[in-house]
Amino acid sequence: MLSVYLNRRWSIGNFLVFAIAANLHHKNKTQNMKTIFQSISKTFIMIAASLMILSCSDDDSSIAPEQTDASAPFVTKIVATGSEPVLNRTLSMVYNSKKQMSQLIASGTAIKTYVFSYNDRGKIVTIAVNDGQTSGNITLTYDSNGRWSSYKKLDGTVVPITYDASSEVYTAETSFFSYNSFNDFVAVNGLLITYDNTKNGAFANVNGDYQFLALVIDPLLLYLGTKKPVTDLSLAPNQDYVITNTFYENSMIKNMKISIVEDPTTAFNADFTYDNK
Repeated sequence: MLSVYLNRRWSIGNFLVFAIAANLHHKNKTQNMKTIFQSISKTFIMIAASLMILSCSDDDSSIAPEQTDASAPFVTKIVATGSEPVLNRTLSMVYNSKKQMSQLIASGTAIKTYVFSYNDRGKIVTIAVNDGQTSGNITLTYDSNGRWSSYKKLDGTVVPITYDASSEVYTAETSFFSYNSFNDFVAVNGLLITYDNTKNGAFANVNGDYQFLALVIDPLLLYLGTKKPVTDLSLAPNQDYVITNTFYENSMIKNMKISIVEDPTTAFNADFTYDNK
């Protein structure tokens, strides 16, 4: 049952990767988890809708407005450090002429390069992965409304993704998630995520959506690859997490820190660097 996970005490490393770990839950627990998640998600969506932060359109809701400002700041580097080694990495971004991310280089315990290809709707369709020793492609597909419908892993396994219009919940293996109007996740496997809609996340000016890649290539993109900055994470009622963000004068996120109330020395920290493009 999901309550087992909600009531346990997490290290910050386990907490930050739990929400997108598709295989964390045993297969025979999937239906119970999905039922609980949909109930949580429906409640959260109703609250969020009343605050006008959710889009209820059935049209291509995952297409973000195209960025045309030639002087807009684009994130080029994110340095993430934590009290646990699993959180340490540097992410470097390269962009194409359409202001889409063309390459992501992740360096930590190993260096991985991700090269992105897009369709004519601006959706990622292929991610070429190379870690210096092995290489391969992750492929993604979409339905006629532009919603994510499947992806193929490096090992060739195809993961179908279904969408429940009544709850606005997507299902991929044992993961369940839903979006807001900025195409940022509002719920993932029972983790409820709140944002500051008055400020800008690292990917606010980038054409396309990248937070969902937390399910595919790097779990920390759940917190780092957003259009709006994360301000609250709600999962474990017996353990409180505090998020502290600082911003540049242009309202772009500069630093993000996540800490545990009971032990402020246990923390995750991310610094963001930008170039105007």
